[in-house]
Amino acid sequence: MMVSMLYFECWVCGVPFGISENLRDVIRESNGVLFCPKGCRLGLGESSISKLRKEKELAERSLQAKLNEANHARLVAEKAQKKAIRDKRKVELRIAHGVCPCCNQTFVDIANHMVTEHKDFRLPGGKEQKRLTA
Repeated sequence: MMVSMLYFECWVCGVPFGISENLRDVIRESNGVLFCPKGCRLGLGESSISKLRKEKELAERSLQAKLNEANHARLVAEKAQKKAIRDKRKVELRIAHGVCPCCNQTFVDIANHMVTEHKDFRLPGGKEQKRLTA
């Protein structure tokens, strides 16, 4: 079996040494650190596979963060919409019982009171809830 060797000279202390190509590939895939015969710590750098792996992990985290933001915004909007619907129903119920929503007084003819005293009054906004069908 033929082993292909790579020869180096330690760039720290200058000692010449050699390693196999397979060992170099293993070192690059693991942590990229090699030691010369005298113990100097040498870096072989990252392999393209580990660089791509890091880029992929970064892209996945970025995508997950965007999904989390979108989900949060949707939940906040749904909560605001439900509150608006509750507020509108509350006002409608008070009006149905003859209580003026503006001045909190009770009237037998609430419709006439609203037309004469509070012409510009509008019910709070709010869309009706849509039922989801699966």
